[in-house]
Amino acid sequence: MSLSAKQKKIIDQLYKENMIQFGHFVLKSGVISPFYIDLRQIPSYPDLFKEVIGAFKNTLGKMQYKHIVGIPYAAIPFSTALGVSLNKPSAYTRKEQKGYAIDRLIEGNAKRGDKAIVVDDLITTAKSKIEIIDTLSQEGIVVKDVVVLVDRQQGGKEQLKSKGVNLHSVFDVKDIFSHLLNTKKISKSIYAESINFVDKHNVWVSASKKNNSLFELDRSIIVACDVTDIKTLRSLVKQTCDVRGIGGYKIGFTLGLSYGLPEVVKNIREFTDLPIIYDHQKAANDIPKMGGQFAQVCKNAGINSVILFPFTGPVSEADWIEACFEAGLHVMVGAHMTHDGFLETDGGSIEKDAPERIFTLASDMGVRDFVVPGNQPEMVLKYKLLLEELLGVGQFRLFAPGFVGQGGSVSETAKVAGRYWSAIVGSGIYQAPNFAKAAKELSSAII
Repeated sequence: MSLSAKQKKIIDQLYKENMIQFGHFVLKSGVISPFYIDLRQIPSYPDLFKEVIGAFKNTLGKMQYKHIVGIPYAAIPFSTALGVSLNKPSAYTRKEQKGYAIDRLIEGNAKRGDKAIVVDDLITTAKSKIEIIDTLSQEGIVVKDVVVLVDRQQGGKEQLKSKGVNLHSVFDVKDIFSHLLNTKKISKSIYAESINFVDKHNVWVSASKKNNSLFELDRSIIVACDVTDIKTLRSLVKQTCDVRGIGGYKIGFTLGLSYGLPEVVKNIREFTDLPIIYDHQKAANDIPKMGGQFAQVCKNAGINSVILFPFTGPVSEADWIEACFEAGLHVMVGAHMTHDGFLETDGGSIEKDAPERIFTLASDMGVRDFVVPGNQPEMVLKYKLLLEELLGVGQFRLFAPGFVGQGGSVSETAKVAGRYWSAIVGSGIYQAPNFAKAAKELSSAII
């Protein structure tokens, strides 16, 4: 995008008033960002506010619409000022219904069949925009365009496009960085770090290119090969690989450390091409830089997917996920284990909201497959609802261990896990007298 003199003036003023800052900022997801953009202060600077509203008007151009809808709360000043300036009615959606008087979610005079544009200050992912558009659509209001001041270029535009909605931005964040570099307000190293962060955390690229699902069946059994010798492994795979509903094989450190991952993979590959998942029990809990070595070892061994349980914080989580993506591995992330005394509220050491934070960051980075405790159906439901809020219904898959030996019921978990999920079952199959028969019985409860 080629910036006009007026656009450059706005960027300079935003930078001068510290609405664009560089450093180390902990975002809501826990990720550390090298830059921070806070546009809520713009209305406090009248001259700048006028310039911004003028830039919004230029971006709107000749779009056809009747109403301007602001996303609460940051965008309401912008949508209101635009409405006055353009002589168009403005509206906004409530975050919650009042519960009294005229109980409505949309404040304004928009009616069924009217066309509206949605305005916000910036966009990272499109989650909040899609929620607003869905609310308006339920009232019969048509939205085909969203307009923002700054597009952080982290996948929001593509997410909206997938829903049939166009994004228009006054600024792309990379153009802001380029202008600040060209005017010597930031160094080349800060510029490079900021560009790299944007590219690394593009959720659309992560989801569509990095982590396409390996699993063809909507529901399946993943066989956990927690056996101690190659002979038993070979028998287990040979007897179960053609059973309807078997979706893959999970191996752990017992076989991996005893025989080496390449040898284990080679023996499984003699019988099946189904995905092989490595669960290091529990990976991603070392310092960030070790993620690359772990990923390369797994990739060289022929592993298809890895399970990460990143309890050591967002920096390690992000680096390990990215390292695995860069190595060409599929990534599955877990955050809540199956045993008693895990969460702090149950006498454990893990904070109650830690799993939600882990899943949120993972979803932001493009992970779409998540491990949940199958022997706790209420937690399976809780995490399913969280991920539906983050990603949308049907946009992710759950994998659940904790059955048979740990007391879970495949059929009970199936009631709450949704359409796309897989049960991870080990002893219920490999301790049975007949591996194939046990696998068929378990599959019948899920598919």
